[in-house]
Amino acid sequence: MDTTFFTDLLGLQADADSITALQVAARAVLVFCAALAMLRLAGPRTFGRGTAFDLVLKITLGSLLSRAVMAASPLGSTLLACAIFVGLHRLLAMVAYRYNWFGWLIKGKATMLAENGEILRDHMRQSEITEKELLEGLRETASMTSVDQVESMHLESSGKISVVKKSSD
Repeated sequence: MDTTFFTDLLGLQADADSITALQVAARAVLVFCAALAMLRLAGPRTFGRGTAFDLVLKITLGSLLSRAVMAASPLGSTLLACAIFVGLHRLLAMVAYRYNWFGWLIKGKATMLAENGEILRDHMRQSEITEKELLEGLRETASMTSVDQVESMHLESSGKISVVKKSSD
């Protein structure tokens, strides 16, 4: 099979100054399909959570893939690097699943901000959460305006505030 067609179509010998619009378009289609395949392999948690661990993969892939489209980096090497990042992310996620201490290290942990209707101001200070932000999270998450009705309130590793309401026994 003659590979000249694909080499020319994808501009495999091109650089950022010599790539044509057609080659950019062909690369964009290829990179989109490759990125979709890699993200499917990475699993749904990659984009479902907002942890720093997942954000690093998102930023890295976005940066690398844009370079591949515009021929700022070699296409094959860039796709290989992306695949390595996705594989590393999966491997670290598996290790974190098996060892809680490792999960805490790379993903962070939740911080309790309120318990039994009482605001834990020391925890808020350590997390740099203001009372205004705490109340905003209470309204957004639980449609509540008072901490009095809260059993517990946490700042999750994703940066979101979660609320457990007191049970109405």
